[in-house]
Amino acid sequence: MAGDFLHLDEATITNWPEANFSHPSSRDWYPAYSITLLLLTSAVVFARLLSQATRSTAGLGIDDLLALIGWVFSLLLSITSLLGTQHHGFNRHLWDVSHTSYNSAALIQWLSEGAFILSISFTKISVLLFFRRLEPSCSVGVKRTIYGFMTFTAVAGFSDLLVLLLQCRPVKASWTILDITEPNVGDCINKQTYYPAQGLISGFSTVYTIMVPALVLQNIPMTKSQRTGLRWVSLLSLSVLGVGIARTVFLYRIVVSENGDATCEYY
Repeated sequence: MAGDFLHLDEATITNWPEANFSHPSSRDWYPAYSITLLLLTSAVVFARLLSQATRSTAGLGIDDLLALIGWVFSLLLSITSLLGTQHHGFNRHLWDVSHTSYNSAALIQWLSEGAFILSISFTKISVLLFFRRLEPSCSVGVKRTIYGFMTFTAVAGFSDLLVLLLQCRPVKASWTILDITEPNVGDCINKQTYYPAQGLISGFSTVYTIMVPALVLQNIPMTKSQRTGLRWVSLLSLSVLGVGIARTVFLYRIVVSENGDATCEYY
């Protein structure tokens, strides 16, 4: 079965409710949420690029390029997930989606997962590299620690991409969902252990990506109100960690779920 479209065997499918292609039960909040999040992200990224280009004596750096690349992949993530929602049944139960859309839905999910991994990895490295550039607030020890975290982030992201590419043999089996009467032409790994491990590593990288700016900026002179604002920003940034934990929990639920309702559960 396709990489993340699991348990689509005859026993599972025969227990599904009767399909309702005309007026299926659906959830429609995601498009507005996704577009709003993309607009906010775009505003932050381009405000940063404009500020660096016009106000910074150092000008644009590699960290800004990485931030832009991360934004491009976040844009691709939004596009693929919106396509999945609007045209491939991600907002409804899989039994209410035509079988002819299964392969395209699985491909959209596979592409969006890749875009998510790349966007997160480039963004985290960009944040770390930006604060590595600050002089003289970064001590030698802090700089070495930041380089270590950047290396860890890059290796973790590359490993996640390898898992995504090699989770099935051949690769196209990741998005090939055959009719239950057809013989299986591919073999895919079980991600029951992988997703919790990925979530743990991602959570760890999120924590240090938040903590490094806080540690670096505490050595920079600023007013009491500015420092209070920095603390609030750091606290709000922890919401990203909460989102990551929730994502891990839901991905694990998909792996262990036996109803095969991949589209609705991924939504």
